[in-house]
Amino acid sequence: MMVDTMSQAGSAGPAGLLRDKKMRRHLLISVSVLLAAMVTFLPLWSLTDSNFDKVEHRDAVRQATGLQAALNAQAQRLIDFGITNSVWTGAVDVIRTGDPAMALTRFPPHLIGGAYHFAGLLAVDPAGQIRGGGLVVDGIYQRRPGQFPGPQVLQRMWQPDAAPGTPSCGLVAIAGASHLYCGFPAYHTNGKGSSNGGLMMLKPVNDALLTTLSEAADARVDLNSDPGRAQVAHGALPTLLGPMTVNTDLADHTMTAHATITGVDGQIVSLHAARDRPMREMASTTMRMVLLAAAGFTIVIVVLMILLVRSSVQVQIGPLRHTTERIMKSGDLSLRVPAIGGGHIAALGRTINAMLTALQQQEQQIVHAHALEEQQLHARRLESLGQLAGGVAHDFNNILAVISNYAEMISETLDSPVPDPKDLADARQDIGQISRAAERATRLTKQLLAFGRRDIIQAEIIDLNHVIGDLEPMLRRTIGEHIHLITNLNPQLWPTYADVGQLEQILLNLVVNARDAMPGGGTLAIETSNTERGDHDISEGSPLQAGRYVRVRVSDTGSGMPPDVIERAFEPFYTTKPKGSGTGLGLATVHGIVAAAGGEVNLYSENGIGTTVTVTLPAVDTPADTRSDTGEPLDPVTGGAPHETILMVEDEGDLRVITGRILTRAGYHVLTASGGEQAIHLAQTHPGPIDLLLTDVIMPKMTGNQVAARVEALRPGIPVLYMSGYAEPVLAENGTLPEGVTIIEKPFTSKELLDHIRVRLHQTEGRPVNGFVVNR
Repeated sequence: MMVDTMSQAGSAGPAGLLRDKKMRRHLLISVSVLLAAMVTFLPLWSLTDSNFDKVEHRDAVRQATGLQAALNAQAQRLIDFGITNSVWTGAVDVIRTGDPAMALTRFPPHLIGGAYHFAGLLAVDPAGQIRGGGLVVDGIYQRRPGQFPGPQVLQRMWQPDAAPGTPSCGLVAIAGASHLYCGFPAYHTNGKGSSNGGLMMLKPVNDALLTTLSEAADARVDLNSDPGRAQVAHGALPTLLGPMTVNTDLADHTMTAHATITGVDGQIVSLHAARDRPMREMASTTMRMVLLAAAGFTIVIVVLMILLVRSSVQVQIGPLRHTTERIMKSGDLSLRVPAIGGGHIAALGRTINAMLTALQQQEQQIVHAHALEEQQLHARRLESLGQLAGGVAHDFNNILAVISNYAEMISETLDSPVPDPKDLADARQDIGQISRAAERATRLTKQLLAFGRRDIIQAEIIDLNHVIGDLEPMLRRTIGEHIHLITNLNPQLWPTYADVGQLEQILLNLVVNARDAMPGGGTLAIETSNTERGDHDISEGSPLQAGRYVRVRVSDTGSGMPPDVIERAFEPFYTTKPKGSGTGLGLATVHGIVAAAGGEVNLYSENGIGTTVTVTLPAVDTPADTRSDTGEPLDPVTGGAPHETILMVEDEGDLRVITGRILTRAGYHVLTASGGEQAIHLAQTHPGPIDLLLTDVIMPKMTGNQVAARVEALRPGIPVLYMSGYAEPVLAENGTLPEGVTIIEKPFTSKELLDHIRVRLHQTEGRPVNGFVVNR
């Protein structure tokens, strides 16, 4: 179904929203409320800021007024102290006689220091000459030559024509520091006549005085010559020390009153009274509250708008959502969402319906393609299975034909009452042919198990170089003298964990294939090396993981393979050799063994140049044990025939009979059982010791490992030897036998059986079995 959605695309944008009446109404309300909030809040901001600055300047002037009062109080203390202590007669005596020692011995000792922190006294004559007094330095009253004001300044510090007790106060610089002073004319006690000189009391403008002024003015008062920021002038205030000019300024967090007084010597003294700006903090707090209120108001409006828009959209989109959820839950792509009308929601519904139609068509195509792929895969599986069954049937029919025909000829020879010696000799050769056919069948079954990864792996830590070295003589005999064999083995090769027999089979299969590719002779090279693979070294689809590996590379200079042959090289029963020259399981077997060992096989070949097969196997850290394997067949035991008792369990009757005959002929005492229950009964009732349990693995009702567990419970320490042609599902873990499990694979010869039994019995010598100590 084709749906034209281009005409509705424009209605879904901003212009489409403005064309909706409800949306226009909502937007108009929101914009109006926001404009009203701005009109209300902006003037409030400006008004608050400017008014707070004016109020704080007035507060700064009040700080200056407090400083004025504090200075007047300090001056008044000096005045009160001078009047109440009646020092005038003593001062006149000092002025007349002089005080060369500057000891002020004629003055009361409490006049200096004490609670008023006076820095000293000065007594001067009418000419302005100092006649007594001094400053306090390190607790001693001293005259400081060159650091007192001159006579003219000293004369201005008191009023000769003033009435007794009438002070003259101000500021003066003494010894490089500003001092408060109050000077009095010195009269006799009767107060008659002109004054004899002046008495001046001093107090330094130091930290102690500044602290006192700060407490009185309720501000931080300090001396500062820095004019600071731009200041606002407020005129002058009268003080006992003289006129005090007042300016104010407002910093970020401080309001300051700047007070300047000109001393009697012309020096300007600047006092600054600073306080925090409470109004600024209040203004900031107010503005924050205003902003928070505005933000909260805006958020409320926005939330209301969202709720309004959401409710409006839900009304329109509810049916569409309900249908979409039904489609998602049921997976039914045949359902359609409602798309009625001409708005943008209806356009969205039509777009979704078009997508559903396309998805439904794609789903049908995918289902059809998947069904077709399953049919093709099933057909290929049947074809591969038929090819495998045909190849196995062909090879086994050949083997069975050899066995049956040679067996028939032997039977005819033995039917004769007096066989001809020549016929008997031929019969012996026929038996050999039957044995070789059985060996061929054994190799074929092993190849099938290895190809299907169902073979029992008796793995161990080995050195590949040793395996190749042990196998090299046989390989040379296999390839013939017309092919030159070269081995290049890395002496530092890492060990690997694998089955020696399977590795020998891999090497033999690869060497035989190389030999057949060089009928006219050539060079065959076998080399080993170490390799480390990182994540970036592993190609996509490779079974390998990052780590250490050992590598075996077999190369030949034979005819090579074309690309179509390379593509099918690892298929079972696929071969390019002449009929009867190969089974087609060589490379398939190699691939199965290597894959089961966690490795990888790579094949590279060029037609007419040669072929290289690379086998990569995981390396291990444990070094390989190069000593002789204790599992190898032992030398024949001398000193008498075997006498041990063996409990044999085999469900196949013919095999049970022939195995019993082999063991009995070898001298063993055999207890035969056709199944697990009979074996357990024999283990319970046999009066003597049982030296070995020889059991099949795959049996009905009770498997071999179950039988072994029950018998070992009855006869602790009894050794077990398993025999099976296919034991992987029962005994093996991931195709590998657990430690301590010994198995002989069917079919086996009598020599192989007796050798395995002798090895198993030899491993238990000196250990208690069934309560007896085995000592052979």
